Parts: sequence; C-alpha cells; structure tokens
Amino acid sequence: MISKQPPHFESTANQNTYAALDLGSNSFHLIIARETDNGLQIIDRYKESVRLAEGLGDSGRISKASIDRASNCLSRLAQRLRHLPPHNIRIVGTAALRDARNRDDFLDQAEEKLGHQIEIISGREEARLIHLGVSYFLEDESTSRLVVDIGGGSTELIIGPAFRPRIAESLKMGCVLITEEFFGDGKITQNRMLSAIQHGNQELEVVQRILTAQGWGQVVGSSGTITAVLTAINSLYPSETTITAKTLKKLKETLIKLKHINELSELGISASRMPVFPGGVAILCAVFESLELDQLNVSSDSLREGLLHDILGRVHDEDIREQSVQNLIPRFHID
Repeated sequence: MISKQPPHFESTANQNTYAALDLGSNSFHLIIARETDNGLQIIDRYKESVRLAEGLGDSGRISKASIDRASNCLSRLAQRLRHLPPHNIRIVGTAALRDARNRDDFLDQAEEKLGHQIEIISGREEARLIHLGVSYFLEDESTSRLVVDIGGGSTELIIGPAFRPRIAESLKMGCVLITEEFFGDGKITQNRMLSAIQHGNQELEVVQRILTAQGWGQVVGSSGTITAVLTAINSLYPSETTITAKTLKKLKETLIKLKHINELSELGISASRMPVFPGGVAILCAVFESLELDQLNVSSDSLREGLLHDILGRVHDEDIREQSVQNLIPRFHID
C-alpha cells in the first residue's frame, strides 16, 4: 500500500527513497516515495501537461512547441531528482516516444537535462506496469479484472487477477491524438463525437474478441483521462463514485451541448486537461460500447505506482516479471 503524506524531501541522498518518472504523451508525472516498514510513503508528486504527442499524428515528429514545453518541465523535474541515488530512479517514455521519428534528438536533450537514462517501454510493458500499480491500489486477490488506461497516445487494456496479467494489449489511440483528429479546432458536435467513437470502435475490433473470450469479474479504470471523466460526472451526479454507461452517456450529451472545449470548465475540468478531454471521452465511450461495459471503478494509481513497486521488486529480488514467466510455464507446458 502507498500512503499519502504532505510533500517533504530531505536534501541528502536516501538509499530507501525511490522515484518513478513517466514521460507520457500528454503529461509528465513524477512520484517520489520512501520505503518504510508499512510500505511506500509518498513524499513528493509532480505532474505537468506538456502534450508531447500534439501534432505527432500529422508529421510523425514531436513539434518544437512540445519540445519547448517538455524541456522547461524537465528542468523542474531534474531539481527534484538531484539528491536521489541514480539506481533508485526509473524514467520511462511511452507512446509518443515510441512513435516519434525525431525521438533520438529529443532523448539526447532530455537525458542531458535529467542526468539520467530514459527507457522507452513497449505498449505491453506499459500495460504490465499499469496493472501492477492498480493491483497494489486495490490490495486484494480478487477474481480476474479488466483494467482500462487511456493515455495521451495509447490505450492499454489488461485482463488478469492481481499481479498476474494474462492479456495485455496496447492500442495506438489516445486522448491527444483523437482530440486533434476530431476536435482540432475546439468545436464539439454530435457528428464529430459519433465519428470519434466509431473510430475507437474500429481500433478496438482487433482485440474485442480476445478480451471478451477471456472474460473478467471487475472493471477498473486508471489514468488522468478516466479520473477527469469521473470529476466531470460528479458535476452532473454529485454522489457517483464510479463511471456507468448511463452517466457516461449523459456526459457525452453534455459535451455536445457545451459545443466547445473552452466551456469544459463548467464540468470541473482543469485548463490543462480541457484541450484533450473530448478525445478521452470518445475513447472511453468506445470501450464501453465495444466491450459492453455497465460500470467502471476508478483507481488513482497507475503506471507511476507500478514503476515504483517494480523497482522495489528488483531491489528485493522479487521481480514481478520473473513471477509472470514462472506462472506461464505450467499453463503452456514450456520451459
């Protein structure tokens, strides 16, 4: 379990302090935690929207504006990492850095600013870490669950019981890319929303049969998009603690009535989230439709928390990936 405490950080290096930095396609997220007898205690968090994937769909390259935003953010992040032992830090890049044609140029600059190496992880490794973070958040060994994570450049879908994902899929659709393609000028119309949802359904076709054949007992959503969706739903239904097909449909209709991204503050959406919110809603609507979901619970933990626990697993020789391999051996009768 990760306990949350007010931000505080010692100026001297602490061998029991760990950091996970997620260079996402929409936002950069840093979490720093100290290992205690009771688990991980968070001592610092930092999140900044940089929209690294902005314009990537058209040019295949990270734009200069995105690089400038990212560079400024990385300077601030470097200050938070400077006192930590290097081996206690893990920094990963996801969809935008997987796909960008100019990623090497970006990585050279970013690594120089941070003073640390950046690891570009695959979509399935991203999915595994998300599932790990959600598993620790839920703290149970319940039946197989479906985890949905909508990022800026990709959407991850994972099925499996706690700590043991059986299926991990990553689709190249995220809130930044879908918003740019269907709501690029900020206008939200019924036809645009329907087209965006239809696009999402088409992307989901390749994994729909595999996922539904596996089945699940519980559905959990993680990521900034899904947290923001619940925030918006709470402005319409204050007592709701989950996302349902009914409340999501109402939210979609409300977005269409508001007509423009600039009006989303009425739903409690932050200024940094507004430019990518319609695309995230469209993707989630497509997931609900394609997989015939009725309800989705929301986890506040995701990739960053999964990274932290993965670091600890390696420190204590309890590599979760090795456990996953060992679980597959008897199932498929392989060495």
